[in-house]
Amino acid sequence: IAFINCVGQSKFTLPKQLEIQSYMRSHKIDIIHLQECMIDEDSFSECHYVRNNFNVLSNNTPGNTPYGTASLVRSDIEVTNILTDDSGRIILFDAVGCTWGNFYLPSGTDGASRTLREHYCAELIPQLMINRKKNGAVGGDLNSITSVQDSIKNAGVKMSPSFKTLVSAFSLTDSFRCLHPKKVQFSRYYSSNQQGEGASRIDRCYHWGELRAAEAEYHSISFSDHLSQRLIYTLPSPLDRQ
Repeated sequence: IAFINCVGQSKFTLPKQLEIQSYMRSHKIDIIHLQECMIDEDSFSECHYVRNNFNVLSNNTPGNTPYGTASLVRSDIEVTNILTDDSGRIILFDAVGCTWGNFYLPSGTDGASRTLREHYCAELIPQLMINRKKNGAVGGDLNSITSVQDSIKNAGVKMSPSFKTLVSAFSLTDSFRCLHPKKVQFSRYYSSNQQGEGASRIDRCYHWGELRAAEAEYHSISFSDHLSQRLIYTLPSPLDRQ
């Protein structure tokens, strides 16, 4: 499983698509979740490995601005129960007995942006996840944190109380932190005249049930100031469950 923020400001160009395809091949990805992209009939048309081996689930933003989500699932994996929001930010589906989710939560630390982000975490996501499978994993660009160790500066304004409540209510486990509880690593690095240099781990994945994280790591992507997150999950065998 992998997550990549495609940075909508420069649109979903062919070089981006080809780099994503190369990443998928080199890391043997089964499901990849993309944020900040717009999928049309030409998307991945030049990426023959993707076209021949993956089905593309897309949730574009209204007006087809380049800030939607897409999930690419290996074509021999059956997908059912696809759920989305109406703003291009959420994709949920069932596959191989688990529920998988791709989130791109509203960004910004101003009052309106934080209110909308909390609305997603407190109402929309719980409604969409209410019939989730007993095992699963969801994540993506959450544009917020739940722990001060996941930001270099201004952690308070990046906190999401509602997402923290969601984690508790749905018994979600931070996949990276369960393997690396004290490791200092971030998923987005930035530099601006107003804010200076900073970093935070706003891109995360959570799992639940009997699903277990065997690997969780971040990789650089040339076109993004976000790092991609790659995870390997396992389920206990039937014998282990006995």
